[in-house]
Amino acid sequence: MRSEEINAANQEASEALGHATQMYERIVALTPNDPNSQLELAQTAQQAGDYTKAIAAYERIIKLAPDDPTVELVKEQVKQLKQFTNPGTG
Repeated sequence: MRSEEINAANQEASEALGHATQMYERIVALTPNDPNSQLELAQTAQQAGDYTKAIAAYERIIKLAPDDPTVELVKEQVKQLKQFTNPGTG
């Protein structure tokens, strides 16, 4: 019984992250040049397991704010996600 409850809770969390990703996509559509919106989308997509979407949003941050002090961290995140999504490369 307990494992069923855990599975149900995990399913709800996964669905919530998917919904949150969709909401951030709407925000990004309204504010495409806002690196903060891109960051929220990237982080939420990553948590939801949508690494392709996360990489795209992180790469958009790099283009929008190349001089931001956190860009090096963002670049490292992209590198890690690409290695994760393409094992055996890099």
